[in-house]
Amino acid sequence: MKTANKGQAAPCARRGLLLLLACGALPTALQAFPDFDPAAQALPVIAPPALSGHDLRSQAQTVFAGQYEQALWNGDLLAISLDNAGRASPQARFSAARQLDARTAPRLIFTMKSDGSGIPFAFAQLGMDQQRALDRSKARLGVAAGPQVLDYLRGNRSLEATGEPGGLRTRGSRLGAIIQSRPLVVHDTHLASGQPKTQSPPLPTVFVGSNDGMLHAFDAGATEAGAGRER
Repeated sequence: MKTANKGQAAPCARRGLLLLLACGALPTALQAFPDFDPAAQALPVIAPPALSGHDLRSQAQTVFAGQYEQALWNGDLLAISLDNAGRASPQARFSAARQLDARTAPRLIFTMKSDGSGIPFAFAQLGMDQQRALDRSKARLGVAAGPQVLDYLRGNRSLEATGEPGGLRTRGSRLGAIIQSRPLVVHDTHLASGQPKTQSPPLPTVFVGSNDGMLHAFDAGATEAGAGRER
């Protein structure tokens, strides 16, 4: 590339941003942006929220917003009602984290073996490689064995902040940080068997990924009973 003569505008300067790449300025511009550090973000919401629907005239729409808390890296999914002008209610309709922390019923959590087959997320159901991966903490830290690590991931909080060397990280909630996962609302019109429902309304569910390693499914219904409950 030729160097512009003194007193003559360089081609990139004359033609604007469209020539950034051709002029070699784009790599330099990208280097000016620091790495993304969630702990340094001013707001606890990163991913865009999701709407249950787009007809505000029904006055039955909800916005779902994922959040994270920097100190303990826990998260939340808030459901906030909208009126027919799109104004948000000052009070969240539900907090998925509060619902999950209050849950006493066994959770339905599934994973996959290395061959792709679906299995319950239980230590005895895992393949040997998966069990060994969870057992590494016992060899390194001398505290939590594989089954205890799995129970921790399932939400058991008894090994948090035990004071023992290598005790598992203290969490502010069972729900992990939701940073760059946009919620997805699905109105299920089929039964688990794949057959269409004929007598019941669509079953609304909101899906969101979190940094506890799970894709969560929460009841997104408009009624108070069960709203925000993990499926």
